Amino acid sequence: MDRPIKKKKWTIKKIVGLSLIIIFIFFIIYTFIFGDSSSKLNVELDRITISTVTKGEFQEFIPIIGNVMPIVTVYLDAIEGGRVEEKYLEAGALVKEGDKILRFGNTDLLLNIMWRESDFFDQSNNLRNTQ
Repeated sequence: MDRPIKKKKWTIKKIVGLSLIIIFIFFIIYTFIFGDSSSKLNVELDRITISTVTKGEFQEFIPIIGNVMPIVTVYLDAIEGGRVEEKYLEAGALVKEGDKILRFGNTDLLLNIMWRESDFFDQSNNLRNTQ
């Protein structure tokens, strides 16, 4: 007669598999807790310069080709044309509100004002004469 064979709960395969899994979990926990988490860089010894620290000018040159553009550009428009007679500030100077930058001279405007003044006086004299 055949008799039933009982299966073993803990076979060698199961014991080895579980022990490997437990060892792997302990290894991961160990590396998280006691592992060295600092970053490392391997550098060749001939590329390292070791010297004493001294005070002096910081000398570093980075060759860059480019155009320097201002952050804000403000264009000044003159209502009347003319020529520049005096410059109060040079290019690149910091300017505050109300600072004088240039003085324009417009001879055509001055002649026009003088002609209108003389015309006004003529008209006022004519009005006085008619009264």
